[in-house]
Amino acid sequence: MKINARTMAKSYLGGMCDEAMSELTGMGVLVAPQTRNMEEQVIPWLLDRIVDFMKEDEATIQGSTSVVDSGFVVATDGHKATIKAKYDKIEQDRLDKIEAEKQRVIRKAERKKAREIRAKDLELEKFRDGIQRNLIFKGERQEVLKTNLLDIHGFLSKESFLGTLGGLVQQVYYIVDDIVNRFPAGLKTYMEKKVENVDDDYFTRPNNLRELIMSEHFMPFLMTYLKDLKCESIDLFLHPLCAKFLDDLECPHDDLSGLEDEQLLAFKELFLKNKPKNMMKLSKNLDTILSQLIDILAKKIPIENVNVKIDAIHHKVKLVTLPEGQVEEDYEEIIEKEAEDGTKKTETVKVAKNVDFQALVYMKVPQHEVEIEKPEQEDMEMEGKVEPMEMESTI
Repeated sequence: MKINARTMAKSYLGGMCDEAMSELTGMGVLVAPQTRNMEEQVIPWLLDRIVDFMKEDEATIQGSTSVVDSGFVVATDGHKATIKAKYDKIEQDRLDKIEAEKQRVIRKAERKKAREIRAKDLELEKFRDGIQRNLIFKGERQEVLKTNLLDIHGFLSKESFLGTLGGLVQQVYYIVDDIVNRFPAGLKTYMEKKVENVDDDYFTRPNNLRELIMSEHFMPFLMTYLKDLKCESIDLFLHPLCAKFLDDLECPHDDLSGLEDEQLLAFKELFLKNKPKNMMKLSKNLDTILSQLIDILAKKIPIENVNVKIDAIHHKVKLVTLPEGQVEEDYEEIIEKEAEDGTKKTETVKVAKNVDFQALVYMKVPQHEVEIEKPEQEDMEMEGKVEPMEMESTI
């Protein structure tokens, strides 16, 4: 029994000492101080240094890489900026060159324009000096109202003349045409009276300016105007075809009273058809004026409402031709020729223009106010209750 107990106790306690020593050693109880210092101080310090070294090494590598990368980025950006600035400068130089060329062209054009203006100004000044020297300073002072106002070409006369577009007859036309256009409703009462046919006294005189242009009133007015005309006459251009018409009828140009009614109508039609070119586009009011002037030249005037004797004004309408051999405008003339067999045939001959003329009109017209009587004054004059007032007028 004791033996068994001893054996069992020995078997149980046999490895207890080694295990206890190992456990204590593992727990650091039985570790040598040098070993313990190595494990507790040196090795942790060494490991920390290793870690720090590895971190420093990693930081150095990262820093070197970052420095290299940053250097490359900065260098690349700088290079790009340099290249961009270079090409921007090249482009700007190109644009500046284009703009400089444009400005050069503009300056050249402006200099050319300035030279042309200076040249024109010099020519104009020279022209003005010539006009003053040859015309104005050598001109004669005349009373305008007593001088015939001819067409702008003066019928190609070599003598000095006072001219305007269309002559005096076209100036009369401007007044008549302005009255017609300014008072379009001026014939309303006239037409109403015509329809009613109850007031014959109304038609014995013009009751307003528009009625003055009616044929029954305009002829007496025109005759009075000619009587009071201070110049010698109203000169009308006589076309070569019109002159031939009168010559064939052996009718003098200054007296058409020898023409029969049909011949006078044919002459009027031919005369109006061959008016001067500058009168062709004017209104029919001009034809009315010309037609009545021809009637005065032919002494075909109404008897009623006329207080002027025809012999006192007959000579104030003149038909004027161009000098022989001079043609102002192209025209066609029908001539009659005799054939070899004795028969007669007509042939159309074209007559070409052989003159050319230009004119310069320079006028300074003083302006001043014009007083016009009140409407009631005009009405009273028309009714014969008061004497007509003289009106100041200017051209």
